[in-house]
Amino acid sequence: MKRVYILFVALLISGFSFSQNLTKGDLEKIQTKGGKMVLPKAPVNTGKSITNRGAKATYITENFDAAVPPGTWTVSNLHATSVWFAGNPSASSFTTIDPTNVQSALHAYIAADCDEKLITPAINATSATALNLTFWAGYSGSWMIGGSQAGGTGADLRVIGSLDGTTWTTLWSYSDTHIGTESWAWEEINLDLQSTYGGTTFYLAFQYYGYDGDLGAFDGIQLFDLANDDAGVTAITSPTNASSCSLTASENVTVTVTNFGINPITSCDVSYTINGGTPVTETVSTTIASGATYDYTFTATADLSTVGEYTIEAYTSLSSDGNAANDGFSVDVTNADATLTIDVLTDTYSSETSWEIYNSAGELVAEKTSFTASSHNITNVCLIADDCYTFYLYDSYGDGTAPSGTLSLSWNGTVIGGFTSAESNFGSEWVRYSIGDGCEPIDAQLKMITTPSYVLPGMVNITGQILNMGTDNITSYDVTYTVDGGASSAIYTVTGVNLATGDTHNFTHDVQWNATLGAHDINVVIGNVNTTTDGNLINNSLTKTITGVSVAPQKRVIGEEGTGTWCGWCVRGHSPFFTKMISYANVETANHCTFVIN
Repeated sequence: MKRVYILFVALLISGFSFSQNLTKGDLEKIQTKGGKMVLPKAPVNTGKSITNRGAKATYITENFDAAVPPGTWTVSNLHATSVWFAGNPSASSFTTIDPTNVQSALHAYIAADCDEKLITPAINATSATALNLTFWAGYSGSWMIGGSQAGGTGADLRVIGSLDGTTWTTLWSYSDTHIGTESWAWEEINLDLQSTYGGTTFYLAFQYYGYDGDLGAFDGIQLFDLANDDAGVTAITSPTNASSCSLTASENVTVTVTNFGINPITSCDVSYTINGGTPVTETVSTTIASGATYDYTFTATADLSTVGEYTIEAYTSLSSDGNAANDGFSVDVTNADATLTIDVLTDTYSSETSWEIYNSAGELVAEKTSFTASSHNITNVCLIADDCYTFYLYDSYGDGTAPSGTLSLSWNGTVIGGFTSAESNFGSEWVRYSIGDGCEPIDAQLKMITTPSYVLPGMVNITGQILNMGTDNITSYDVTYTVDGGASSAIYTVTGVNLATGDTHNFTHDVQWNATLGAHDINVVIGNVNTTTDGNLINNSLTKTITGVSVAPQKRVIGEEGTGTWCGWCVRGHSPFFTKMISYANVETANHCTFVIN
């Protein structure tokens, strides 16, 4: 019998899920690999969003980032607890489509009858002349093959409509348009609703229907009336760094112009700028049909010969354009004088692997999330030599790339780091600091204050951890602290260390703090690294609130649960207990459980 400690924490999330954001495929893989469940690292927001559709009127724009259901929407639930909720699919977050995305509307699989609807408020489309609906649906084929209840074999995702909110008509369904063998993925769906609901007031509902399906999702919903005339740039296909890190003084600029409107476009101006400079404007004279695209190469080339980063913005100018919001598109390119070559030999679970590169300003400059399993995945990243970069390799499961994975990092052809297969079980994160010619020799980071958040009154050690982010080894450093902005402590000098780049060191200040009841702000500062000034002072201090309490909290066993037949090494969790917890959760707050297994 495994003993389970449960810690309750209040989280500002819109729902509770033990494994609901996992597909059946995820669950089978977790069981195969040992029964552990881990959350994937949240993708970084790069600030670029999906294309804004052309419209003279927009009736619905919904991405579910605020709540599920949105504030003016309603729900209809057949099942009491298996309902639509907010989250991100572990295998394929919508951020792969829209990097600004926060969350999607999800419905978990369950072996029970389901008919759960997310219902819009009444939509007044009485003046619509070209009513269109576009949305993204997420699903797999293996269990989304039916849409029958009463013990059927599969569920269905549907979009349905109604004139009165009671009698519904199916406008789209997964099972009507797919063969049922696809892996879990997002798909964009476009529906022409003018003949069905143009000129009326109606309702839409996004429905999960059936029995024992798979994880279903909706996001990026837009209902709009197309403009008569509407053009926009939807891609910049040249220049790029696809084949070379070097750019020239005469780069061709090629853009894709899309006709979003109803009428054909016979002529429109298109412009581009480099880093916000003077626009270059030329005229596209080719006729572009409604819904069609045209690739246009400017006669005037771009001078990108200076080493650095460039933002190219391109946009259309159409005098009768009905929607200016979708006119422009931007892309970042680099004329680089350095190349970081990343060679990742993956394990058989390559979907768990990802990497990111950040520059000295903390900006994400490159990332990779898609890999081929059990293969060398080699990527050349164009970088600026006179900068300093940090490389992160992640494994969402937490066992690295074990047992056979390897990593090699090369800077301009010279190997600078990595690991062998014997070192491949790095856990969830592997880091290489100080890549590049612009890194500080002396750079100590105060990584954390490790003194507990709650202490009993009396003498308390002030403890923490530093990280060497510089290129030189760290052999000494000083530590001071203040309490609630008061006088600084005596200087505690740490010696006898020899920290290479990426090494950490735990310290305990030699002067204890006499803690009293209540909350106190403890500010810790490190300095005088190697008896000289740290090259980067921004990361040398941290503040932590530490509270003196009269009684220290104790963990208590409040429930025990044995392993289940589905996974001999996994604690199943007590379903009625979790269901009861969920029943006390409101829209903004849910109960969260942490399991400590002895």
